[in-house]
Amino acid sequence: MTTRTALLGCGDVLFNVSAQSYLPALVPSTRIMRANTVLETGDAAATLAGPAVAGAVLTRFSGSAAIAMNAASFLVSALLLLRLPDSRPGEKTEARETASGEDAAPRRPVRTEMLAGAKLLIKDPTQRLLQIGGAYLYLAAGAAGVMVISLAVQELHLSNLQVGLLLSAAGIGGLAVGFLVARVVERATWGPLLGMSLLSIALTCVWLAVTGSFGGAFVAVLLMDGCSALAFITAGSARQIFTPADRLGRLTAATGIVNGAVRTLGAAGGGAFVLAFGARNALLALGICGIAAATPLLLARVARVSMNSASGTAEPAEAAPSAPSASS
Repeated sequence: MTTRTALLGCGDVLFNVSAQSYLPALVPSTRIMRANTVLETGDAAATLAGPAVAGAVLTRFSGSAAIAMNAASFLVSALLLLRLPDSRPGEKTEARETASGEDAAPRRPVRTEMLAGAKLLIKDPTQRLLQIGGAYLYLAAGAAGVMVISLAVQELHLSNLQVGLLLSAAGIGGLAVGFLVARVVERATWGPLLGMSLLSIALTCVWLAVTGSFGGAFVAVLLMDGCSALAFITAGSARQIFTPADRLGRLTAATGIVNGAVRTLGAAGGGAFVLAFGARNALLALGICGIAAATPLLLARVARVSMNSASGTAEPAEAAPSAPSASS
């Protein structure tokens, strides 16, 4: 079981890095945010419908049959992905250099290529700001589930049905963002938009910490996931627009390592915090962390760039680290 879980985790990381790196080659940069919105909406729909479908399948078939059906769905997805056009990072840049009569830059050593993403993450101010936002999102993703369930069971004493409805509110919030919000704000500057999303997540944590009813908790979870969906869309779109194509995959891998560690820490630390101080205090602490993460995004001058206006200047060659159009 441990080996299978490890292989599943490796496959999940490989897919996420590949998908995030490939999307800018599939759609124009001016539609990156809308494309990410569609993906996030699909994820929210799966979050909402998945448990119900799984329950129906398990009611009629055995657990082994349900797992086999799930495996078959991945096979169908793989066959559909094979129909997408082939594209490799840096192809557009190399094509422009060839057309202008310039020689392509010499290929760097493998070790240098592997470290390119980490170096960009450390040196570039825009990347650092995005990572602050991403780290909090993954911290909340790891910790909030434990805290919300603990609050529902231990503090609010909700029934099993109410707990299920409370968790389903997450899918509703994500769908609402996909259908109603993202198109309205896609021309906004990315830093304040991401900062306000994180601040809103923090405030819903505080709301959960003080609420005493199922209705209040339901609305808070709905808003929390909606704000989280908007934050993920904004952060992902900004990174894809501002990062040079030939370094996007390496940067995504570097941030994936950091965010994966943060999410694991959030799940383990969140559970420990709940045991030591209670679910309400844990949610308050998570809210304070969100306010701290949102502050630099709201104040930084480098983050006051519209993604739509910056998309026309994406794919710079080797811009200075301080230029927001050179990275994300």
